[in-house]
Amino acid sequence: MPNILYVSHTARIAGAERSLELLLDGLDDRYRATVALPEQGPLTDLLDRMGTPHLSAPLVRLKRTRNPVRLFRYFCSWRRAIRAIGRLIDEQGIDLVHANSTTAHLFACPAARRAGVPAVWHIRDISSPGGWLDRMMTRNAAAIVCVSEAVKNRLVHPDLAGPKVTVIHNAVDTEAFTPGDPMTVRSELGLDREAPVAGIVGQVVPWKKHHLFLEAAAEAAREVEGAQFVVVGDNRFGDFPGILDRLRAQAERLGIGDRVHFLGWRDDIAAVINSLDVLVTTSAEEEAFGRVVIEAMACGKPVVSFRCGGPVEIIRHNETGLLVDPYDTDAMAEAMAGLLSDRARAAEMGRAGREVACRDFSSDAHVTNVQALYERLLNRSRR
Repeated sequence: MPNILYVSHTARIAGAERSLELLLDGLDDRYRATVALPEQGPLTDLLDRMGTPHLSAPLVRLKRTRNPVRLFRYFCSWRRAIRAIGRLIDEQGIDLVHANSTTAHLFACPAARRAGVPAVWHIRDISSPGGWLDRMMTRNAAAIVCVSEAVKNRLVHPDLAGPKVTVIHNAVDTEAFTPGDPMTVRSELGLDREAPVAGIVGQVVPWKKHHLFLEAAAEAAREVEGAQFVVVGDNRFGDFPGILDRLRAQAERLGIGDRVHFLGWRDDIAAVINSLDVLVTTSAEEEAFGRVVIEAMACGKPVVSFRCGGPVEIIRHNETGLLVDPYDTDAMAEAMAGLLSDRARAAEMGRAGREVACRDFSSDAHVTNVQALYERLLNRSRR
């Protein structure tokens, strides 16, 4: 039975960790999975409920800096983590290492190389470390999984990556994310069934560009009587202090403070999405995939997005949602207002989106593709 070590750089739960959950849940019994992560947290609680063993490794979050003292500390921490993961590989008899993020691969790839086992680098972001670190990680990866063609096209060293690269889209649990009661969250907000509601769901970080959502919402509010707007998420990792306060202040300046509901981080995302008429995403440059897009489609909701990054590979324009040019908030407002005003059209797009999500983004297909990659790597390493 092949032993696979999954390396996560965090014990908190966001999109990458939800993807890991789906993969572990669907993994064949012929594999034995263990997860290495830096601390206890929501992810370790989830793994305990799933019955998946987890072990501690001293991974740290690295931030860009030119401070020589901080760089030296990072280097020492990096070396310690590499040695710790190497010991886990040896003690657990690991046959393959799967790094669940670029940060995780930064630690896992040297350890796997020293241990002589293949390492999978799962790239879930468009941004990358660059420089010699990127070159080292590319060389040391036995396989590179990109969550979209957009990510693949932004690889820093495509000459080194070459045949190592596989595009495997993220998946959605179409049983957990399914059309449901819109009133669960609407009642909480004091909204009735007929209120037009558009929302944005995800981490509140600069590259998600929530300020563009608010600009478009203000324009749509002038077109759609009674329209309401929901912002779901928070500054999950605390890297951008005050970002939510600035968004609240912007909503007030735009005159829609009483129409925008900031819900913070929620675990009931399916219920939140089902409370919406339209899901909006405003990442204008760096959306590697857009997990919430397929979650919304699985719930039977149309999606409005900028025409860039991963959403272009997911949304079928005028069929499952609407795509507008990046940064064109007037066009986005028009798209939002059009779907909020025409519920029949929105419902038709939602039904089509549900069909696409079930067919093209199922967890079964995702797990099958990942396991096929494992088998190729394991067969190669046995030779």
